[in-house]
Amino acid sequence: MKTTIIFLTLLIPSILSFTPTPLLSHRTSPSLPPLHPPPPSSTSLSALPPLPYKLLSAGLLSGGFHAITGPDHLAALLPRTLNRPFVPSSRVGLLWGLGHGVSVMVLGVGMWGMKTASGLDKYFLTLGKGLEVLVGVSLVLIGYLGYTESTQSLSSSSTPTSSLSTRAILLNGLLHGFSLDGAPSLAPSLVAGGLVNSLYFLVCYAVGTAVCMGVAMGVLGEGTRRLGEKAGGKVGVRISKGSSLIAVAVGVVWVWLGLKA
Repeated sequence: MKTTIIFLTLLIPSILSFTPTPLLSHRTSPSLPPLHPPPPSSTSLSALPPLPYKLLSAGLLSGGFHAITGPDHLAALLPRTLNRPFVPSSRVGLLWGLGHGVSVMVLGVGMWGMKTASGLDKYFLTLGKGLEVLVGVSLVLIGYLGYTESTQSLSSSSTPTSSLSTRAILLNGLLHGFSLDGAPSLAPSLVAGGLVNSLYFLVCYAVGTAVCMGVAMGVLGEGTRRLGEKAGGKVGVRISKGSSLIAVAVGVVWVWLGLKA
């Protein structure tokens, strides 16, 4: 008993002075990589290159001026727009501009590809001469259809709509775009600095052509319609007939020049 008491007397101070060490204190926490913000996505708006606004405006202006300064362009559209309201006349101009814009884009991409290819220029020249003849034929067809429609009625409201004439307008716009008369105005697309910039210019060129021709034809159509109402219905019919005859004459000259070249 005395021995037990002595043992406990010696053991109790040791127990009281013992400080347990936490088990987790010796564990090493796993090293995690430092957190960094994710890199900016390539599809974000900030990563996109800025638009070439000067090139876009140049395309719009080039297409608009080319559309309204071509005498063959006006000869093709006047028979279908004079002495008619603004909206139908504008639609005719937009339709022609749509066909012209599509073919101009194809021609522009082809011209851009010719910079790296050799031997294709002679094929483009031959194709352009043939298309000049087709442009003249379409002008004669448009003039003939316009003259026929003008003789069928004395007012624009009762003039029947000819689907054949509408198709001829679209075809004429397509052929005009492929012809070489507007090729000089496409020169900026060749030095635009890459295919993407060239497409920017060509798209704006097509939009400028369609919008400018649509507005111009709408103004001419509405103006001649009001003039015809004030001066008498026969004046409007005479204007339509005269523009149709001009289209036929320009078409004949165009065919002759195309065959002569």
